[in-house]
Parts: sequence; structure tokens; C-alpha cells
Amino acid sequence: MRRSGRRSRSRPPRRAGSGYRGGPLSTGRAGVLEADDRAPDGPTGDRRLFDVFRGPHFTLLAIGTDAELPQSAGPALLVHRTDAYEAYGKGLFLVRPDGYIGWASEDTTGLAAYLAPLGLGPRLGRGAAG
Repeated sequence: MRRSGRRSRSRPPRRAGSGYRGGPLSTGRAGVLEADDRAPDGPTGDRRLFDVFRGPHFTLLAIGTDAELPQSAGPALLVHRTDAYEAYGKGLFLVRPDGYIGWASEDTTGLAAYLAPLGLGPRLGRGAAG
């Protein structure tokens, strides 16, 4: 007999704070992912993407694209460029500090508008690598 109030082990628990999709914290789609999807882990050079995300910063991933990226936005925004990775597809993905994608696009259109209310308005340039 199943006790009331307990979750079935066959269903994953709902994450707290879900439901941002389409809201101000989640905007766009690129590759195979949409804003408010959990950012997948994977290899990037000699470390893992989860290692790049670790910390209180936002992480802008440029995956399989040579799109123009912010040159400098301070320590609250890390910019990382890596080769194509199937779990993401090709595009730009802004990973929030909670590990979920907040913004995604094929180019930087809309990035400055997303970052401005957060105090992270970037200057765009060709540089930036992780």
C-alpha cells in the first residue's frame, strides 16, 4: 500500500520554480534547446560544461558558431565558446546561475535587452573565449 503524500519513484519530481517558459526569465530557442530547459553537461576542452557553469555568474555559451560575442561584461557574465555539441545544437545559450537556459538564439539579437535589466549590458566584439 502506498502512503499518501509520498511520490512515486517512477515520476521525476517537479523542480521548484518551474514555469518560467515564455516569461521574462526565459526567452528564445536555438539548436535543439529552448529557454527554461536545463543546460546539458558535456565535454569542453579538458573540463566539463557543468564546471564552466559553477558559480554565481551567468554563462553565455557559443556552441558551433562564430557569432559576435560580448568582449567584457564583468565577473557576473562568463563567455565561453566551444565546438558543436549534439545535446545543444548550434547557437548561443545564456545559462542562468540556477543551471537553466534563460535566453537562446542563433545570433545576439535580443541578448542586450535580456541582460540590461540584470545590470549585465555587454559590449559586443569578436573576442571572448572560455
